[in-house]
Amino acid sequence: LKKYANKFGYDLNKTMAIGDNGNDISMLSIVEYSYAMENAEDYVKDVANYITGKNSEGGVAQAIYKHFPTK
Repeated sequence: LKKYANKFGYDLNKTMAIGDNGNDISMLSIVEYSYAMENAEDYVKDVANYITGKNSEGGVAQAIYKHFPTK
């Protein structure tokens, strides 16, 4: 994620990442808007700045709508 952001000029302080497993920790730890799914392991939730709903209940959409509300 860091390499991609640097290549295309994205600011990680304005980037959202959403994860639910240990392989997501490095991504969650470098962005400002890090979300763990409600059904994620506790150690993943500890890294994230926010918790969103379960992946089976639209948690990704919930996180997106929180930061980019529709009118």
